[in-house]
Amino acid sequence: SAAQDWEIERVLQTLAEAGVAYTWIKGGMLAYTVYANPADRQRGDLDLWILPEQLDQAQALVEGLGYTLHTKEHRPPALAQIVGTELQMVNYFANLHLIELQSPVIRGEWIRRTTVVDHAGIWQRRVPAPLDGHVYPSMAPEDTLIYLCIHQAVSHQFGAPWLRNLLDVHQVVGKYDLDWTAIGARASAWQVATVVWTVLDLARRLLNTAVPEPAMQQLSPSARRRRLIGWLDLDRALLELRHGGYHPRRFLIQLLLVDRWQDAARLLLRGAYPEAAWLRARYDLTPDQSVWRWRLVHLWLLATTTKT
Repeated sequence: SAAQDWEIERVLQTLAEAGVAYTWIKGGMLAYTVYANPADRQRGDLDLWILPEQLDQAQALVEGLGYTLHTKEHRPPALAQIVGTELQMVNYFANLHLIELQSPVIRGEWIRRTTVVDHAGIWQRRVPAPLDGHVYPSMAPEDTLIYLCIHQAVSHQFGAPWLRNLLDVHQVVGKYDLDWTAIGARASAWQVATVVWTVLDLARRLLNTAVPEPAMQQLSPSARRRRLIGWLDLDRALLELRHGGYHPRRFLIQLLLVDRWQDAARLLLRGAYPEAAWLRARYDLTPDQSVWRWRLVHLWLLATTTKT
């Protein structure tokens, strides 16, 4: 809506005028760059990648616009320092209800344990995204495509919002003359080639997305891995709108999409037996508290919150 566009511009201009560097990401940016009409892409928030040294300043500026920090109970600040930060700023009386300030753009335990994402390179390759006569920095198309694949496969494990995420991928492929060699090289270097192949394979089969065969071959995992991924029935899960959440299937997806088996083993080990620093950060322990009791608590929570 025009009112939402005005609010987005107000936030982006406020940050820019204060010298806060940012990258506009996800659905809001895609609505104005790859969809014929922004109204075709449902969106309700503004997602911004902020450099870590400017997060506090960005938060203060957004608070000055009437937004309040919503704290996630399971993500204490100390843990965010390890796995990445996502500040949810809410204002239910504004035309834009949620602003997410994120750093870095690709983050989380799976990313930290199994990949080597080149965030500096992504930042340097930024390109302008238009909105009402202004331009705002966004990720380059090739980086956007890789990010969208990671977002669907790792962040959502092919759950909600299901085909909307896949449609974003389809739109990016159709909009730009992509450098597929660069996509393959970056995905391989970042150790997310299996993720990118899996999402693009789904897009080709469900939406007839025009991904060149040489690109798929460059990204493809082994034949055995492809068969294992096929057993997940990801296409059916998307079409049937299956819910994600903390199910054993979620962890199986994450393990099968890791590029290297040794990283999958590390992910599995550290999921059950994390480092002491991680435990202290996750459960907000004081220096005099022993981590051994919390190792048992952690295992218990894994077992009881993972639904069958």
